[in-house]
Amino acid sequence: INECDHHNAYPCRSVCQNTLGSYECECHGGFHSDDPLHIPFSPKFSLAAKIVIGAIGGLFIITIVMFIILLC
Repeated sequence: INECDHHNAYPCRSVCQNTLGSYECECHGGFHSDDPLHIPFSPKFSLAAKIVIGAIGGLFIITIVMFIILLC
């Protein structure tokens, strides 16, 4: 029996892999879950981390543009 084909009887909210006599439920790359069988997966980076990384990247780009303008 392929448990991955029977979502109601064998829950998996991410990547289901059939094994001999059972199945494994793993998260997609870049995501995590404490219990992927029952709890939906979420991104590894929190929203705050994404905002900080975006802000730092934006400041870096602005800095590069300013240097190019000042050198011309």
